Amino acid sequence: MVCKVARILTVELGLEVANCIIEWVAIADNANFWPQPEKFPIPMIHDVYKIVYTSGERERCDPNQTVNARESIWETKRQWLRERVKAYSASSPLTAIAMVRVFSPMQYRDRELLDTQESKSLWTILRNDLRKHFVENNQPLLPAVGHIRTGITSFVKALDDHSDYDSFRTQFTSKLVAQADQDEGHRLKIGVIFSLLRGNPPIYEKVEPSRQRTFNVGKEINERMYDMTILLEALRKWRDINFSDPLANEALKYLVKAYDLKP
Repeated sequence: MVCKVARILTVELGLEVANCIIEWVAIADNANFWPQPEKFPIPMIHDVYKIVYTSGERERCDPNQTVNARESIWETKRQWLRERVKAYSASSPLTAIAMVRVFSPMQYRDRELLDTQESKSLWTILRNDLRKHFVENNQPLLPAVGHIRTGITSFVKALDDHSDYDSFRTQFTSKLVAQADQDEGHRLKIGVIFSLLRGNPPIYEKVEPSRQRTFNVGKEINERMYDMTILLEALRKWRDINFSDPLANEALKYLVKAYDLKP
């Protein structure tokens, strides 16, 4: 349905519609309107991709259009993407991360908006911006990242692929823990806890009463994501907190046991 509607839009109108959707997605509290907030905003960004990719089809298929004119349409869309990612990297990093992820090449698509090199370049720009905003310039992680359980996970996975992440992993971990300690609503703490675990089924899926959720810890992965000396000390401080989220309490108990976090 999305593609059918987008096909009748000009490129200009298609990008305008995409902008409206992204503006709504970038408002952190709107994740609560989604049936599975932990998956937000990936499904809506997939719709944005369809709109951006498909809009202007009549212009592209016009037999009077030159090859250069058709390529100009694709470049307009690529430039729009670069500008949107740059614009949202500070105010809504999860939106920017989702855009780069969804717009990057995927095997099942016939034609891509970005080629592999362009995708790598956009990831590099985004990771540099995330470092600048949230590590060097002390941009607060709330509400930009901590509003959903999986927010910290998505953020850190994007950041830890930075070519120079080893040089600022400790700095980032310290800032994250400091902000989490000050967060009376515990959203950052909960996000950090879930980022250290892999759930089966995943934490965004409900579990039937007859089925038990299991956790496991990828300690090598966690060492790459964080300075674990700092983070384990934080977990010791948090171990007696009674979160309003029962699953977070269960996850923290698992981490305390897995890392043998004695008082």
